[in-house]
Amino acid sequence: MFLACVLKGFWAREVWSQKQGFAMKVGLLISRSGPAGLWGPSCDTGAMLAVAEINAAGGVLGRQVELVIADAGWSETEAIMAAGTLVDIDGVHAVVGMHPSNVRDAIRRRLAGSVPYVYTPQYEGGERNPYTVATGGTDDEMLGPGIAWLSEKRKARRFFLVGNDYVWPRRAHQCAREIVHAAGGKIVGEAFPSFGLGNHREILDQIRKARPDVVVMALLGSEAASFNRAFSKAGLAAGILRFGLAIDESVLYAIGAEHSENLYVALNYFSGVQSAANDRFLETYHDCFGEYAPPVNQACQSCYDGVNVVANLARSIGRWDAASLARSFRRPVARSAVRSTLLKTPMGPTLKVHLAAAEGIEFKIVASH
Repeated sequence: MFLACVLKGFWAREVWSQKQGFAMKVGLLISRSGPAGLWGPSCDTGAMLAVAEINAAGGVLGRQVELVIADAGWSETEAIMAAGTLVDIDGVHAVVGMHPSNVRDAIRRRLAGSVPYVYTPQYEGGERNPYTVATGGTDDEMLGPGIAWLSEKRKARRFFLVGNDYVWPRRAHQCAREIVHAAGGKIVGEAFPSFGLGNHREILDQIRKARPDVVVMALLGSEAASFNRAFSKAGLAAGILRFGLAIDESVLYAIGAEHSENLYVALNYFSGVQSAANDRFLETYHDCFGEYAPPVNQACQSCYDGVNVVANLARSIGRWDAASLARSFRRPVARSAVRSTLLKTPMGPTLKVHLAAAEGIEFKIVASH
């Protein structure tokens, strides 16, 4: 309960530290609008809990940590403005980003190495730029075990790919094609629905005609929810398996229990993971935020990890100013090196891949790698 009291005083201390100039400021850049907006509340609480724990333990190098949250929106223009505000006006010493890949390059260019940029979501992979480190899992790490399990356990051979039309789904589809072909399967169709598509009838007709065993989905947030509801309402859920990337507890709630039949997901974290670290986290989280807190999901965990990465970096170099922190990432840094400091977080230093089946609005883990 002590940490809950610390968290209740979070904003009061934030104002005090800002006025005194004593705080180490961490910017959290998330999407509150667009398809990724449904993850916003969980991102807030994950990062806030990390800051509260750090401050309750004495801060970083004797300084309290202040969290400054900004909305990256959905467009490059919105994201650039938000990143610029964090650095130029709020004076943050590092930026933690949990937002879609479509604006990552624009944000990186705007930050221009002035602060370290810790990018936390599951994504398409390939981030090798200086001053930037990606801490999340990649699509190939999810697709490999997922497709192998479906091929072995559910005898899946025919796969149809559905993804939004931008960098993450297109690279995910390329990866899925390679994995399916290597496993002796066949891609029987592919579709890239536009964002905000209100009527999925044409794509659902394509799926019905292609007769796949599995529909592999790389759909973002609320886009995944609307497609899965339409898929189920069209009567396809009973006969065709679905395998989703980045479908977590928040997205499953939006899909609804009546539309989750035969839905499988691969992620690095589910709230139902059984471990001492996760049990501790869940107890602390609900002590702090209460029974009706935003869902604990991978987005929440990734922001929690991102803030801890920044704090651990400052401790390791013995400095907390933006220039020194950024210089630590002036050459590309491997994910394993950054995550090696996350010894006590639920996701931990080494990312496991968990495959889960949806049961109503809960996930049951069926395999872990």
